[in-house]
Amino acid sequence: MADHWVEVASAVGTVAAVVVALWLSRTQQARVDADALSKARLHASRISARLGAVAGGLRSLLDDATSRAQELPDSSTRVRGLILMLIRVYPKMQLFEPDVETLAALVPLPNQCAHRIARAYDLLHELRADVIGVEATEVTSASELAQLKILNVWTGKLAMAVTLLEAAVKQCEDATELGAPVPGYE
Repeated sequence: MADHWVEVASAVGTVAAVVVALWLSRTQQARVDADALSKARLHASRISARLGAVAGGLRSLLDDATSRAQELPDSSTRVRGLILMLIRVYPKMQLFEPDVETLAALVPLPNQCAHRIARAYDLLHELRADVIGVEATEVTSASELAQLKILNVWTGKLAMAVTLLEAAVKQCEDATELGAPVPGYE
């Protein structure tokens, strides 16, 4: 009978040790996660304004191109004008770009914020390569259909990048507000 109680006590002790180990592990992981989120908010605070300026500048370029296109007399002139405008303006834009370490630090933010930023900049790099790789004479001598395809691809990339950046900026601003709320003066 004594052996039976020893076995029961040993089993209870083993279960208790496992429960304590799991609790300690969860507590440690919660601290690690909270620390990573705090660092993500810090990085978001550091870049949100600059990222917002990039998104705003690109949105202005897209909106300006669209509004100017409406002023041109016919659709082929509009398309050619928009393409030429992108060729002239976009490569000269100086865009802030967060480094890989900053993007990695942003991973704990919700809604795939870091991934959205990374994808947006990938699209912007593709667009820059496309725009720089095309000569204005190639555009003006291309057929209307070819010009329209070029414009659709370019504005599609630009619009997607702007949408991704605008969503990420909102996420960074929300994280900034949570991490560093504006103090009240009461």
